[in-house]
Parts: sequence; structure tokens; C-alpha cells
Amino acid sequence: MKEEMNCINLEKMTTFKQNGTEAMSNEMSIELKNLPAARVECIEIGRKLATGNFGDVHEGVASSLPVIGDRETKITVKKLHPNHTAQEKMNFLKEAILMNNFDHPSIVKLLGVCLNTIPELLITEYMDCGDLLTFLRSSVPTDSTASEVSLRDLLSIIIDVNRGAAYLEMNKHVHRNIAAKNCLISKQSNNLITKLGDFGFAKGAYSNDMGVVCGVNSPLLRHLSPETLTNGQFTPKSDVWSFGVLLYETLSLGQIPYDKLENRQIAEHVKSGGIPSKPPYCPDQIHKIMLECWKAAAESRPSFSVLLEQFESLRENSEFQDDKPFPSYFGFYDNEAFGTSQAYC
Repeated sequence: MKEEMNCINLEKMTTFKQNGTEAMSNEMSIELKNLPAARVECIEIGRKLATGNFGDVHEGVASSLPVIGDRETKITVKKLHPNHTAQEKMNFLKEAILMNNFDHPSIVKLLGVCLNTIPELLITEYMDCGDLLTFLRSSVPTDSTASEVSLRDLLSIIIDVNRGAAYLEMNKHVHRNIAAKNCLISKQSNNLITKLGDFGFAKGAYSNDMGVVCGVNSPLLRHLSPETLTNGQFTPKSDVWSFGVLLYETLSLGQIPYDKLENRQIAEHVKSGGIPSKPPYCPDQIHKIMLECWKAAAESRPSFSVLLEQFESLRENSEFQDDKPFPSYFGFYDNEAFGTSQAYC
């Protein structure tokens, strides 16, 4: 496993901006040559799963890929939309290069790219349960149906995402968009496996980016830290804040953070000290960790390595080994709360 990547080259590559007239950086040219090129005739694209930052995402089947050989395998295919801008294509390429440099069991694996086709394709491993947010919402209990997940399952999901984020932190990389919708989940031998994905916004540590990233219609908005909303600063500690919001999503089975507020109210609420409420049925030990992630002073928040130690320790507690449905009855969960707030995507 590549525990440490070449941080210097990736930092230069992810902060490089192409205006249409600049020559591509040497670092990026080298990284592009290292991408696992797939033959488009070996790719069969199936139904649409979602719309991503740069285009549609489909499931598919590959009969031959450089990473896994000639055996047939299910895949996920991200298409670059046909009307892309030069910067969107650059970001698409950066995402491919980043994923090719990552090597960790809790990060979605790049299997191949098709860059000489229209549209260009980015091919990743297939996770059969889809994105984490949809999975959580499908697990909400009803009056007649128990939840499909246990507290033990939820802690396992949290630890998987935490491991992926700790790997990025160790390699001085900031995801900038940690959220349940950007994690993928699968079931293997009755065990849930969760991986961190969607690196379209990722950059080197301590990047700065206002504008669309922090705008009222930004898909990141409800997961952003106060310092990001104030000055556009992204650091490993702003990722920790976002991870705290993912904890809220996980323990509430996919409820919308700040669900009583419209997008235009979020920034001022967070900058003035507002944080998500405690989810009903959330164990006090996990809520305490959430509050640590949401400390106003970024330097006071724990690192992902410290958070991982805390969650691994909770796993030894008998309360978190409970495999009964979570929660035990419908109660708080109201499906009308899902999707009613502006532009939660």
C-alpha cells in the first residue's frame, strides 16, 4: 500500500490552472501518462446512477481493464459532459490523477480512463449499495418495517470513512467535500464496506477558494466550516468539520443538516456559532465527538488520526456491538424532511 504519495507533485498539479493558452505543467503531463488507459470497446455503459460535478455517472461492465486484467467486472463510469469548459476538463483530469495516486482500502479505486473518446470516461470500482446518503435514507424505519442497519453497522461506516480521511490528512491533502453523498457503500459477506469518493473538489492542503464553492447554491454549503464560509480557506481541519456533519447524517439516517434553514441562511448561522442539532437516538459518546469536530477555532479540532483512535475505542464498547435495528422505532424520522430544503445535493 502506498501510505505516502508524492505530495509536492500533487500539490503543484492540483493548484495548476489552465486558461486555454498556458502549456500543461510538466508534473501534470507526467501524471497523465501514468493513468491506466482503457479501451472504450471493452466498456459497456448501463443505466444512469447520478449526475456528478462534471457529468453523468453510470453503472457498467468492463471486459478488460489494465488494473484488473481480462476478467469481466462491474464498474462505475463517470462521463465528462459534452459542453464542458476548459477548467471543468482540467478538474476532471485532476480527479483522475488524484485517484490514481491514492491507494487505500477506504478510498474508491480508479480502474481506468478513456481520454481519447467523446465523452471522456473515468472508470472506478462499482459499489453495489450506491452512495451512503441514499443508503442511509433507505434504512429509515417505518411503522411496519424495521431499520436495515444497526448501531454496529453505523460505527463501521464511520470508521471506514475516518480511515480514508486520515489517509488524505497524512498525505497533506484536503478533500473539501466530505459528505455522505460522496461516499460509496457495498456489502461483502454481510459486512458493509464504505469508501470515500468524489475528488472533484479536492486540492492540496491549505487551499483557498471562494466563489462557486462557498456560494448560496454550492453543493458543499451545509458541510462547510465557519472559516471556509468566511474566507474560503480549506485545510485538514475544515475537512474535520465536514466529517462532523457526516456523523450527523449517519446517526440521523440521512436527515438534512440545518433542515429548518434555507441555503441563504446557512452561512451567517454557521459563522455566528451555529451547529447541527443532536440527532435523536445519537449516543452521547458520538455526539461529544461531533462537538469536538465543530469547535469554532480550527486548531482546536482533533486530527483524523485522533478521531480514528476514539472511534476504534468505541468499537470495544458493548453498546456499539449491538446488531439490533437502529433506531428501534420510527419516531422522529419523517420522510417529508428529505429533499425539502433548497439545493441539498
